[in-house]
Amino acid sequence: MLKSAFAATAMVAALSILPGHTQTEPSQVDGNQIVRSVTMNDMRAITASFAHTIIEEYGDQNGYLVETPNGFKYMVLLKACDENGQCQGMLIGSIHQMPEGVTWSHVNQADMQADAFGVYVANDQLIIDRYFILSGGVRVEAFAYEVATLISTAPNLVARIGELAAAASG
Repeated sequence: MLKSAFAATAMVAALSILPGHTQTEPSQVDGNQIVRSVTMNDMRAITASFAHTIIEEYGDQNGYLVETPNGFKYMVLLKACDENGQCQGMLIGSIHQMPEGVTWSHVNQADMQADAFGVYVANDQLIIDRYFILSGGVRVEAFAYEVATLISTAPNLVARIGELAAAASG
């Protein structure tokens, strides 16, 4: 799992050297830096700062699939992008195999308990995602927090859905 303080520091350093961002001395940058939009290059640098590996680019979908050192996979999709590739929205999510015996009722019940995440089924797979908006500005450390929260929350939600299905059949 990510350590928020470490990840935020790495992200600040990565953002400070990206094209289109002001170069600053590391001592002048902190996790409170405000970001109002990102590009794919920004997000690639942020992902690299986590020591996560991009394993598949989605091309025209403006996103990619990432794998953490412990094997957890998640996707990053940039949304609300202008013609210059500056994006003000971001969807992060993970895709999981459906636990045995899961019904829509189990998914809906778990979705109601997961305040910050969407839980749904697409192509017979369980999707857990979170959308956030940058247009008003977010601190750089928010990226680390969002990814760390997905990584720690998604497996628990999948397990909970499996428990609901097992309890219903049992």
